[in-house]
Amino acid sequence: MKTSKELGKITIKPLSSDTWPDFERLFGPNGACAGCWCTWWRLSSKDFRSFTKEEKKNLLRTLVQGGKKPGLIAYEEEIPVGWVSVAPREEFILLENSKKLVRVDDLPVWSINCFFIERHHRRAGLTRILIDEAVKFAATNGATIVEAYPIDVQEKVSSSRLYYGHADTFRQAGFVEVVRRDPLQPIMRMKI
Repeated sequence: MKTSKELGKITIKPLSSDTWPDFERLFGPNGACAGCWCTWWRLSSKDFRSFTKEEKKNLLRTLVQGGKKPGLIAYEEEIPVGWVSVAPREEFILLENSKKLVRVDDLPVWSINCFFIERHHRRAGLTRILIDEAVKFAATNGATIVEAYPIDVQEKVSSSRLYYGHADTFRQAGFVEVVRRDPLQPIMRMKI
């Protein structure tokens, strides 16, 4: 595993039609995370279960081809090594319908809700870089509040559970907890 001292030059680019091939390369032929293609939050539970991997991939590709930039890709040198989903909260159907992550208030927020880090680059500080860049990206696009839903555990957990991010990493980035309806998953915010 790499440490933050071992990371090469990191650059960040929004997911767009130009960077779509890099996103495909990062997620691999199965779409990372059991074929999710980062559509978990963008679909209802029913649709997520019924869509095939290819349909999920096509959903995200269609959004990108339509001009949406649903997240950021991290590159080490020119190789895609990380991903963060960031967009206005209302773009995420499942999040908007969640009972445990129900809106805190009526303020417009952008949501950081999913990470994917290439396995050889985990535990190297890349998540923190992606958080910082996601906040900048949201601010550039008019956001005044960025919200996240990380896991808050002290024991070691499977990397598959950390796609939300870890609460300590968000705290280090300046996010504060605003409500906790689940013992392991606070809603955290940063005002920008």
